[in-house]
Amino acid sequence: MRSLFPAFPERFHRYIYIFALIILVAGMPMSKFLMSLSQIILACNWLLEGNVRNKFYAFYKNKTALIVSSLLLLHFIGLIYSDDLAYGFKDIRIKAPLFVLPLIISTSKPLSQKLIDIILQLFVAAVITATIISSLILIGVIHRPVNDIRDISIFISHIRFALLICVAVFISAYFVRGNRFGFLLGSNQTIPENAEASELSSTPAKIMWSLIILWLVIFLMIMESLTGLVALSITTFILVILGILKSSNAQLKYGSLLLLSSVLILMVYYINSIGNENQQKDSMDFKNLETH
Repeated sequence: MRSLFPAFPERFHRYIYIFALIILVAGMPMSKFLMSLSQIILACNWLLEGNVRNKFYAFYKNKTALIVSSLLLLHFIGLIYSDDLAYGFKDIRIKAPLFVLPLIISTSKPLSQKLIDIILQLFVAAVITATIISSLILIGVIHRPVNDIRDISIFISHIRFALLICVAVFISAYFVRGNRFGFLLGSNQTIPENAEASELSSTPAKIMWSLIILWLVIFLMIMESLTGLVALSITTFILVILGILKSSNAQLKYGSLLLLSSVLILMVYYINSIGNENQQKDSMDFKNLETH
């Protein structure tokens, strides 16, 4: 892939691409400015690399990228039913990364596993930093007005922050299970599963990632984020079921499914009972309401 500018070799474009991705993941939980800046850098670098026609052809052949990008199409279809086109186009501008990022990433040279792990770890580190700052605001170390628990999320909306925390939880679980710890432990090697010494050396890392998961879940509870807790619970439930279905042990598979089904039924029953207890039982005549 030739650059439009001979002074910019392919390696230079590669460094810019990686740098912009690092800015992107660092800015997602902490800075809208960094997110916008990273996307501008990615887009400009992608165009300056040249060979745009072949890139679009490769994008067209990438089904995953097309599916993700097609989400933006739903917003365009929604304009048909919108009474506020100005806000509709503003919303599309905000959602533009749904098209831009899949296009750029899917048509760029794939990252090595080492780089992927580093970028994922940087994202988790940024999320943890944001949760610590929010906690300091909550306890009054950082002085900011907090009229509602949602006010402790000062960088992005509390709902988006909660969803990013959920992503960080599953990334941490990936590192617990995948034995990839990268620069956080000063090692660039994938730890072999059949080496006893390596398994022992990986124990502190697994403990660290487990503690990160625990802290992030606790912070979701502190933030009282129903959206985050529900998203985390549903995704975990689905992943557990998929793991059980892949199990070759029939007794474990059906026993676990029975247990999970029982827990799910009890949860539905419990939530329904709470709803019935809090349901307004007295009928109200809306035609004869008191005026004072």
